[in-house]
Amino acid sequence: MILLEELLKNGYLIYFLNDIGAWKLHNSPGGSSPIIKVIVSDLEKEYLFKCESGNAPRIIEEGSSDVDIELTFNALILLIDEENDTKMIETIKYFLESGKISFKINSEINTLGAKGYLALLNELGISLDEINFSPYDFEEGNYKFVLLTFLILVIFIFLIVKYWLKSFLQKI
Repeated sequence: MILLEELLKNGYLIYFLNDIGAWKLHNSPGGSSPIIKVIVSDLEKEYLFKCESGNAPRIIEEGSSDVDIELTFNALILLIDEENDTKMIETIKYFLESGKISFKINSEINTLGAKGYLALLNELGISLDEINFSPYDFEEGNYKFVLLTFLILVIFIFLIVKYWLKSFLQKI
């Protein structure tokens, strides 16, 4: 079992993440790095990977509360044909569709876009409609903020139109 854990930690997981396009991820404009947590359920192990633009993801030992996406699967699905990248991508897509690979998103959609995750998910054939966002994105407070912002915008537009109309009518 220790040999399998070392293979996963030092090779297969990095290969898997690279194959799904993690090397394309990049820091957000604010500077935070993409962090992916991989949970290997049959081994009950969790690994954190930091992704830097143009480089293979690297494992980080320290814990991070800034995990953007969590992937969960059994170790055996990584032991598939590595020789044919096209076949690997199709196999990964199949595992995603069948639920053998599951993922949880912990970041807001804006953060995902800023770090390149949306392109990665699109490349895997996952549409935004299929994504189950964590409750963080859709908390009641977020709706209230958006509603309040919209209401302020409507009032602002109303005041501009009222002022314009008033000045127009005075000229007539």
